[in-house]
Amino acid sequence: MTRMGLIACAMSIALLSVALPTNAQVFTEGFDDPSPALLTDVLKSNGWVITNNSSPIGDQNWNQGIPGVQTDGLGLNAESDPPSAANSFIQTNFGAGNPSGAGAIVSDWLVTPVLTLRNGSVVSFYTTANPNVAADPNELQVWLSLSGASTVNVGSTAASMLGGDFTKELLDINPGALLDNGVQGGYPTKWTLETKTISELSGPTVGRIGFRYYLPNNVNEGTTIGIDTLTVTTVPEPSRLALLALGALGFVFFKLREWRLS
Repeated sequence: MTRMGLIACAMSIALLSVALPTNAQVFTEGFDDPSPALLTDVLKSNGWVITNNSSPIGDQNWNQGIPGVQTDGLGLNAESDPPSAANSFIQTNFGAGNPSGAGAIVSDWLVTPVLTLRNGSVVSFYTTANPNVAADPNELQVWLSLSGASTVNVGSTAASMLGGDFTKELLDINPGALLDNGVQGGYPTKWTLETKTISELSGPTVGRIGFRYYLPNNVNEGTTIGIDTLTVTTVPEPSRLALLALGALGFVFFKLREWRLS
């Protein structure tokens, strides 16, 4: 093959490599249901699981966002507002545990449907705590379950996840429930993007992402937190055709280099 032929071949292979689809799998949830009474029902019908494992259990749980209300709401509009509605987010608060007496351990779970995951899958979402309430600290943990089962086990007690499906911690926002209201190390009080890349998997697997709102004692801990604009992106491994194209491209450039040196 002539040099011009090799160059033309290289260009063709390069164009083929670029044109090959990545087939990225993207799971998104904007919590956009316009009817607050129906959001959790819609989520559950789509495979989400909401489990309040607090002790003693309270009268609050993950539900449609309440914007601009300081008592039970977030005090902020949705991260995606506009164009989405102001209540297009999901929230929970310290009332997930009954705060009477000595207080409650809050362990309130929001769990995605079963997803196909691999090393390099990226989890991203926005979260914030109510900026208009006194600095009662919040904490949100993000866990990975590698169980593809239809049922979800979040652990034996409110304080312990022993025996549960969620064994790999991805994120811990404000671990130990430190100060909020913008204090360094506290929970964010404006919509803030959180991102985590999944790693250390043995191979492609099915599992779930679990968001755990956790308060060791809600007498002096917890306000309202929200989650919005969740995305889980998984890019498959390169196809055999793509790998062959890249290998051929490398061979072509190797031959061209040989000719230049000869």
